[in-house]
Amino acid sequence: MTSKEIFLVPYAHLDTQWRWEFPTTIRKYIRNTLEQNFALFDKYPEHEFNFTGALRYAMMKEYYPAHYETLKKLIAENRWHLAGTSLDETDALTPSVESMIRNILYGDQWFQQEFGKSSRDYMIPDCFGFPANMPSVLAHCGIHGFSSQKLTWNSAVGIPFELGMWKGPDEKEVVCALNPGPYVSRILLPVHLNPARLKQLNTLGKKNGIWKSFQYYGVGDIGGAPTEGSVKRALGSIKHGAQKGTALTVRQGTPDQFFAEVTEAEKQRMDRYSGDLLLINHSAGTLTSAAIMKRWNRKNEQLAFAAEAAALTAHIVAQVPYPEDKIESAWYRVIGSQMHDILPGTCTPTAYEYSHNDEVIALKTWTTIIHDAAQAIAPFVPGEGTVLLYNPLGETRQDLVEINLPIPSDFGEKAITLVDTDGNTIPVQIHDYEGGQKTAIFIPKLPPFSWKRYSIEFNSKTTEEEILNPVRIDRNEDGFILENSYYKILITQAGQIFSIFHKEMQKELLKKPLAYEFQKEHPKVFPAWNMDWKDRKKPPFLRIETGDEVSIIEDGPLRCILQITTHINSSVFLKEISLSHESDIIKFTERISWRELGCSLKLALTGDFTQPQVTYNW
Repeated sequence: MTSKEIFLVPYAHLDTQWRWEFPTTIRKYIRNTLEQNFALFDKYPEHEFNFTGALRYAMMKEYYPAHYETLKKLIAENRWHLAGTSLDETDALTPSVESMIRNILYGDQWFQQEFGKSSRDYMIPDCFGFPANMPSVLAHCGIHGFSSQKLTWNSAVGIPFELGMWKGPDEKEVVCALNPGPYVSRILLPVHLNPARLKQLNTLGKKNGIWKSFQYYGVGDIGGAPTEGSVKRALGSIKHGAQKGTALTVRQGTPDQFFAEVTEAEKQRMDRYSGDLLLINHSAGTLTSAAIMKRWNRKNEQLAFAAEAAALTAHIVAQVPYPEDKIESAWYRVIGSQMHDILPGTCTPTAYEYSHNDEVIALKTWTTIIHDAAQAIAPFVPGEGTVLLYNPLGETRQDLVEINLPIPSDFGEKAITLVDTDGNTIPVQIHDYEGGQKTAIFIPKLPPFSWKRYSIEFNSKTTEEEILNPVRIDRNEDGFILENSYYKILITQAGQIFSIFHKEMQKELLKKPLAYEFQKEHPKVFPAWNMDWKDRKKPPFLRIETGDEVSIIEDGPLRCILQITTHINSSVFLKEISLSHESDIIKFTERISWRELGCSLKLALTGDFTQPQVTYNW
């Protein structure tokens, strides 16, 4: 007789913020999750329950200490399960790989410190898609299983399998349950008699000979507990399956347990999938909604790396204490703000008052750590210069730097030069004078993970005389020419960017002028952050290639900036095109006062080149 098994995962999904804010989550939803499950545990000793997110457990510990002691006993008895191995159920598309790893690392550490145990599964039932590199990240973190029900929300590639192997770009794999049923689901029939649940089991069994099915049941999005009726029927089916001679076994437990029991032979027989798992209708708008959260999140990720490298250098070189607690606290705030509704931009405006604070506090923390490290490291950096630069990257970097220098207002027409400890001179371009200081622009070159001093010198030469092949901007009757050793950019008097010529390749890069394109957006639901596929397939209703005013913002040998001002309906667009000396990067900066309704905007770049293979998100 073939052994068949339905594995139930009793679970309550809680959006830490969504249509409510942290105070409501703490005051109401966290408490309900504890008390409603405690009642079920008292009445049904065999009841089991899964709950994710170390940050939510931290709320329980801080605000409900008496309940927390009861919770610890239930966890020790393997009745209440720690699921997901994370600080919170994160967004998967916007955070960096470093953030994903930290989410798992800190979640695991917190569970181990508090309860002496953790899990090895990753559980994100509700998210807006998953990148192709995710299985590789999970596998390298020691995660052996992943589950989500979100692909039923119109996946771009369908649901690759019920239970199978998701393969990353480095061939690392994790077992995945990609159709476990909705987390908001009641058990209305005994599981062993439920046609839908039996069909799910039989589909996989007939296909691959794997007679196992992974199925959620429970509640959401406000936490709580499975209904009493669901618990009774689940336990009844478990008892029925335990009888001798029964081919179908019904069990319940934690996802970690299920994935750990999948054999190597079963893994070999499973279907495999490589690539992104994205949604068509329920995700596109989340990549741009609440854009300031995306900006601050990325700034935090970048500053975190720089701060940790600086702090470690200061600890090694100057023997100052490593600020481990500050770093961990800041990361908790950043990762907490990456929760799958907060960072994607689907929360209430009030919710973002809390999340904006967390982002800014983290930014200030990283800045303070870098400043403190610089003060500690400075005495050990050779030389006597007053300018100290830091390259936090693991590669040599030559890039434009802009700083304020304390230069007397009567320094006249002299050129300013920075000199490093090896005697190399770096020309400086002066941009503005304000409050007794000059904004100085220069392009230094620093080795990986390095600190370097520069002294300020004055000489009689002009900056232009110091620089070979300076960047320049010229104006003629046809318009403007922005040019350096790599590019020649042509812009009409009306602000149309119609040519970007690459000198080294002798190649025109534009097929059409750059343009703003407007597209109608009329989603049926969630208009603050949703985009419907039917709207995405339509052409733009408006394309603007020109502006109303073109002005030269900066004209120097190291950097030139041209600004194009455009008024469209009630909105104002300020586009800056910046080209630097000996740089192969053209920098476009957009400052937009957006006043439009029912439409989206994109900057359309139609390139005059082909590339048969393009890789995204890997």
